[in-house]
Amino acid sequence: MVKRLFFLFIILISELGFGQPINDACANAVELCPTVAQNINNIGATTSTCSTCEDYFTACFTPINSVWVTFTTTVGGNGAFSITSVQYQPVNNDNNSLNAVVIQAGTPCDNSTFTVVDCLANQVGDFFFGLTGLLPNTRYYVMISGTQNGPGAIDPTEATMDVSVSGPAVDRSGSGIVYGASKIIFCKGDPTELKIDTTNCPGQKTFQWYKNGVLWFTGTSIDFSTDELELNDQVYIQCNCFDVCPILSTSNTITYTVLDFTLDAGPDYSIHQGENVQFQAQTNSSNYFWTPGENLSDPTSLTAIASPPSTTTYFLTASNGICTKTDELTVTVSSELDIPTVFSPNGDGIDDTWKIKGIENFPDASVDVLDRWGQKVFQTVGYSSLKWWDGTSPSGKPLATSTYYYVINLNDANKTVQKGPITIMR
Repeated sequence: MVKRLFFLFIILISELGFGQPINDACANAVELCPTVAQNINNIGATTSTCSTCEDYFTACFTPINSVWVTFTTTVGGNGAFSITSVQYQPVNNDNNSLNAVVIQAGTPCDNSTFTVVDCLANQVGDFFFGLTGLLPNTRYYVMISGTQNGPGAIDPTEATMDVSVSGPAVDRSGSGIVYGASKIIFCKGDPTELKIDTTNCPGQKTFQWYKNGVLWFTGTSIDFSTDELELNDQVYIQCNCFDVCPILSTSNTITYTVLDFTLDAGPDYSIHQGENVQFQAQTNSSNYFWTPGENLSDPTSLTAIASPPSTTTYFLTASNGICTKTDELTVTVSSELDIPTVFSPNGDGIDDTWKIKGIENFPDASVDVLDRWGQKVFQTVGYSSLKWWDGTSPSGKPLATSTYYYVINLNDANKTVQKGPITIMR
């Protein structure tokens, strides 16, 4: 049993050590991030033999067991490609060394479009390319292959190694985003335009907008308008520059000064024609006024008295010298009579008279009250506050608790007559 487990372990190690590397083909080239070392190997690597295959060409060497890496420039210019920490594997080869070629491909992995940038053969140990004149925003490939030198070389060289690319050509230190706004001092509720500018930040970007350190929203647009900002809100943006080997970039922070003051015109009111109402508005601004100013006791008073002849909406406008705000209220004026069906003339000061709201607008109205037998117990023309019925008979005696019957003739253009019961409660 122990022997069987030992042989299974040996087989597993063998398969792990000698399986083909994933980057055995150009199409699977390992992407290098600037200044970041990537460990690779060419153990078990092969080459393709078709005439159009990516490693079927000769630079300063003929590929034997090639693997591929790739990198992309930013601003272009000079750079360096390094192969370090080389560890050769034991094979039938007494002259271990590596070959490498840097390629610019017109069409990715199509050897007919390859242009050799630099090529080194039979390199022992660590080595590097000093690259000059690299184009900006361009993808380059590096193919690395073993050698098979010397009379005792039966197998090509196999090795593990660290590879990296660096230098101004791939430098990303200048990548970033800058956040701006159309205005940073404005009145609450006013929209402000927010805009992002990017520098050396290619790729499909999704912007994360932060307000006061908390994620506000996420989007792809570089500008938008908002009216949601408050006093001292702090906003900045983050996004990843570059789709491959992304770099998280954080913008500058903008602190907003949002000006505001309180303004409340107060509640709406309902009154009858001829009545008035006193406003109860509030504001901490010192400059305010009502419109329209007609039928107001004082258009510059928060507690103005309004006596509108018909339903009117009043607007209270205030300013702090920079911002202007307006609030409104409506006074609904009813021309209908409000006729109580009961009153209590008991001398307690509450409902001691029969007050009919709205009848003051009909100075020629006649009011008659009859008892259950049809006898008139009250009669008047013009029902002002001086004539409100106090529940007494024509002789001045208090009438008994009972239900009576009224007839009100408004004597208006429509000859309106209203009838109904009125109850005395004592």
